[in-house]
Amino acid sequence: MAREAVDVAQASEKGRENVVRLSTGVRAILTPVASSLIQDVMNQVKDPKVPMWHNPEKEQDEPNYNHPEYIEGMAEAERKRSDAALDAVILFGVKLVDGVPEDGEWLNKLRYLEKRKRIDLSEYDLDDPFEKEFVYKRHVAIAGEDFSLIGELSGVPQGERARARRTFPGDEERSTAGPTPLEGEHSD
Repeated sequence: MAREAVDVAQASEKGRENVVRLSTGVRAILTPVASSLIQDVMNQVKDPKVPMWHNPEKEQDEPNYNHPEYIEGMAEAERKRSDAALDAVILFGVKLVDGVPEDGEWLNKLRYLEKRKRIDLSEYDLDDPFEKEFVYKRHVAIAGEDFSLIGELSGVPQGERARARRTFPGDEERSTAGPTPLEGEHSD
């Protein structure tokens, strides 16, 4: 996988755009995302406030880092940071070669999942082409192993890439090969 990252980076440096087939079958051009952008979006997620407890031996209040609500809050903050990094990488690191499918089948399936309360699409304006493309990339086109490659290109830490992979259901059923360069296919 590291070799593929180098190939993509070298192709970008030469002014060519390297077309890859994502593990989902979607063709895309992958580009590195500025690490400062990824860090900035992750920094927008704040840690929860640490609960205090009164230590009778010292007769003072002290932080309780073992409080169950704090531990749960930290886990939630880490999940939100991973989602923020994922969103930035999807927006800036993946260009769809063939665009969003016009048949709408993928959107009908997502809406069915929403109806069954499996996902929430309410924060997206699906009449806006930009947001619709983002939803397609986020929920259909990109699988966990694809994010790993894009994250590697962009310098996303291994731990963040692993957490992001876990947010994609069903990856264990997909090929573990990840995105593959398409022979002779380059965008002009």
